[in-house]
Amino acid sequence: MSTTDKVFTVEETQSDVSKDGERDMGKYPSCPCYVAADPYKGCAHDCAYCISTHNSADESRVIGAKVDFPEVLRKKIRALPRAAYGMPVYLSPWTDAYQPAEERLGITRRTIEMLIQEKRPFFVITKSDLVTRDLDLMSAEGVECNVCMSIVSADDDIRKMLEPGASPVESRFAALREVSDAQVRTVLKIDPVIPGITNTADNMRRIIESAAESNVDHITAEILRLTPDLWAYMQKVLPAAEIEKIRTAYFGEDGSPINQVRGDLYIENEERIRFLNMVRTMAKDRGMTFSTCSYRGSMVRNDTMCLGVSFGTRKQ
Repeated sequence: MSTTDKVFTVEETQSDVSKDGERDMGKYPSCPCYVAADPYKGCAHDCAYCISTHNSADESRVIGAKVDFPEVLRKKIRALPRAAYGMPVYLSPWTDAYQPAEERLGITRRTIEMLIQEKRPFFVITKSDLVTRDLDLMSAEGVECNVCMSIVSADDDIRKMLEPGASPVESRFAALREVSDAQVRTVLKIDPVIPGITNTADNMRRIIESAAESNVDHITAEILRLTPDLWAYMQKVLPAAEIEKIRTAYFGEDGSPINQVRGDLYIENEERIRFLNMVRTMAKDRGMTFSTCSYRGSMVRNDTMCLGVSFGTRKQ
């Protein structure tokens, strides 16, 4: 487990008036609805591609630990309309619920205990092997839970550059295997794929093979959507050589964007389709289902909703 919280300050705080416990529609109209749940503000995983830089701890190096979070969330989900009763709770859209501070504070574990008491389905997306600590809760009879592990590179040196505070790649795959062995549904999230850095066929093949060996159920992948804020952030934290690789993928020789939609930058759509179909074929060949974002008319067939989470049946 990572010890990166040594370079961060963790401050115990109260839950604020954020989107915790509210219905969230995601980035696009086609995104599945969920109940947002962020037990921490900021994240010590310190990812170079973090889309929540406005909510990160990068500048201050301060992590806000919401010590009252489980009970605040309980009240909020009880107040949701009846139509939202079966909506899954997402741990966590704007932070990592299993970042290093969680090992000591246990706020996420107490949150899961509360969700089980409330009979609420939930899913976790994390970059930490600490998630296995709570398998006694997740694997209990009647609990509806999915664990999604985010892994963007099979190379731990690249992981150290992109995700310096997250668990080593090998530890994450070991955690996936342990979760799977506990009969909890597992999803591997290869998102974002970063052009010029992680978008090689060899990297995808190594990830898919390790996922299959870890008995992962589902693969989801998407290529980096480069917002203006994220582009500015990445230029601050990544080496110049890596920035140039990304620049080449998103900008023409004259410096103009190759594919810009509402201010955000994308790679050429034909290349996106080709790449994702390649990953899909790799996943299917190893017996796993596949999905990607369905909003952009991707021409890549999804086997399930984009997140890959599924409730109602236990893994066999």
